Amino acid sequence: MRPVTILLSEARHRWRTTIAAAGLTVAAALAAGCASYSGSNLVAGRSTAAEVESSMGAPAEKVTEANGDAIWFYPRGPAGRRTYAVRTGQDGIVRGVEQRLTADNIAKLVVDRTTAQETRALFGPPTSIRYYSRVQRHMWEYNMTDGDNQFSTTSFKLLALEFSGDNVLRKITYQDDFNDLQGHCREC
Repeated sequence: MRPVTILLSEARHRWRTTIAAAGLTVAAALAAGCASYSGSNLVAGRSTAAEVESSMGAPAEKVTEANGDAIWFYPRGPAGRRTYAVRTGQDGIVRGVEQRLTADNIAKLVVDRTTAQETRALFGPPTSIRYYSRVQRHMWEYNMTDGDNQFSTTSFKLLALEFSGDNVLRKITYQDDFNDLQGHCREC
């Protein structure tokens, strides 16, 4: 008959081994999830459209450009504060992957000239769309962050774009977004 202390020692060892294995499994799953979060595992000129879907899932929206290239949009993060665009050629090969909700892209918008279609091809699907009948305008809102760090939660921004009935951009508002991830006001 074995002493009780040896049995307890073996039980502790089995428990630690089980916890360690579970921890490694969770770490591997998180690493795989991070790789597909932004498409950083995709290689321009080599990855295929099938690999994009396998890695990142089904896109929220697909836009086909005049030259035949396709842009697949992937809103990510809490409240969609990042939108990754994967461009593929007619041959189904990835041309590039980029985060579209940036200050540089906001600077490309021109009031009274940029169309809703051009805006959608630049930023992808908005977080929300509202119609204001009194002024007869559609308001597209994009939740954003103010930096390139995908894990930044300190500088929430709201981009609001107003389009008139002829689908032309009439007003741009870029401001601090005081709502937290659950939609509750942090400053109120």
